[in-house]
Amino acid sequence: SVFVETSVVQDRFEGSSLRDSDAIRVVPGFAFQPLALISGQVSAGFKQFDARSALVPDFAGVVAATSVSYIMRETTRFGVGLTRDVDYSVDSDQPYSLVTTGALSITQVVGLDWYIEARGSRTNLDYRSVITGPAALAPRRDKVVSWGGGLSRRLGTDLRVGFNVDYIDRRSAEDGRNYDGLKFGGTISYGS
Repeated sequence: SVFVETSVVQDRFEGSSLRDSDAIRVVPGFAFQPLALISGQVSAGFKQFDARSALVPDFAGVVAATSVSYIMRETTRFGVGLTRDVDYSVDSDQPYSLVTTGALSITQVVGLDWYIEARGSRTNLDYRSVITGPAALAPRRDKVVSWGGGLSRRLGTDLRVGFNVDYIDRRSAEDGRNYDGLKFGGTISYGS
């Protein structure tokens, strides 16, 4: 099926007017049937992000949200994801960033109702700095790499439970923004 998502958004922040913005987004896309060999959604379009403050640069460009999977021989699923959009930052000197993420995953059926998954992703955060004359901050790009895996089991026809472990490594040119470590978690899904 074919679709077009449109939105007009006005964000206002009581404690930080530098983040106030108006945005228009028009994103056409395609959706594939969930039970088809290739399933998921592919969408890409345009976003106009206007900061209300003259000190914050605007953004106008391509945004995307894509998540597609392919099933091979009914036992292996390959997944690909790509997202690109504007997101707010906690740093008042760099009030937002353009976030671009690419992700890959492989899920394999092992046994009757058991699944094992391997996954990885990379995210670039391109921060937009407040314009304050010659002393303005240099452009900043943080990189986040994540990889991990999980084990899950289907309980009945609609319920699935799992355990996940991911390693996350964030690198930044700014002091105090680097980190790395493990993340553990569980999942419960119902329906698919």
